[in-house]
Amino acid sequence: MTNMLSQDEIDALVMGDVAPKADTKPVLDNGVRPYNAATQHRVVTENLHALEIINERFARAFRAALFTLLRRSADVTVISTNYQSYTDFSQQMPAPTNLNIVAMKPLRGNGLIVFPAALVFWVVETLFGGDGKTIMKTEGRDFTPTEQTVIARLLNHAIHCYQEAWKDVHPLEIGLVRSEMMPRFANITSSSNEVVVNTTFRLEIGGVLDTCFNIAFPYLMVEPVHGKLTGPLTDSNPEEEQVWKDLMATEIKETTVEIQAKLLDIELTVERFMNLKVGDVLNVDFPDLITAQVDGIPVMECEFGTMNDQRVIVVNKLINYDNGQKPEGMSKGFKR
Repeated sequence: MTNMLSQDEIDALVMGDVAPKADTKPVLDNGVRPYNAATQHRVVTENLHALEIINERFARAFRAALFTLLRRSADVTVISTNYQSYTDFSQQMPAPTNLNIVAMKPLRGNGLIVFPAALVFWVVETLFGGDGKTIMKTEGRDFTPTEQTVIARLLNHAIHCYQEAWKDVHPLEIGLVRSEMMPRFANITSSSNEVVVNTTFRLEIGGVLDTCFNIAFPYLMVEPVHGKLTGPLTDSNPEEEQVWKDLMATEIKETTVEIQAKLLDIELTVERFMNLKVGDVLNVDFPDLITAQVDGIPVMECEFGTMNDQRVIVVNKLINYDNGQKPEGMSKGFKR
């Protein structure tokens, strides 16, 4: 009689899962476990709070996208976001499964969008008129061309929704690099001990499907935008943002500034300056235009003169201001 291997045993053989588990390390008599510094991965102490908002936005958008694709109401929820080594992550993935390697520009490196085989088969059956209750045999075969076409449609919806979820935090351009079925062929890290950020989503559809899918990427990949992801947990409200913009614009318009208009500069030697006496005359040429400044920054070109026995300037041109218009003529009573 032939002994049949279970699915877990097949997965272990395909994935090469022969490494001992962390809890199988020998314990010395004094209760101390051996420590190998070469195999320890980075410990992440900070949560990426903004990523929680991104995941929730993606879940809402993907729920609507699935309804458009399947014409069935789906419930997509975020289960957890884990920081773990790529080895631990890959050992959790069943085989076969659909692993889509995606580039997330301008971030460096690649991420993964992982769909279980059960989800792929259910979507295929539903799109072709089935009731979604047929049990498909998953081991021992690749995805068919028809299944790959359906995966591409499902993946396009997921990429679009995830890209939109990131837009307000850090705009990304996400694109498919390639697809794999075995986790050992879809390594997105330079080391098996490198930390990846693994978000697990639960997908439920009408009591006929209850499965999970994952989105993962290396922690080093998002380090350039670490400050944006660890900021306060806020979700933007366009109407509230507009109110604040209007208030800020009003306050800025009511702010007073000091304008300085320097008529001219006179160059003198130190000797000439030391020999000046009361009544001496310095010959100067008044410029046709002078520049008015605010805190040392030029803001307008003006003419200098007098009007009603007061020193005045007439604005001829606003600097770096597209809507400024040159006055047609000088004010009545103005004298240079």
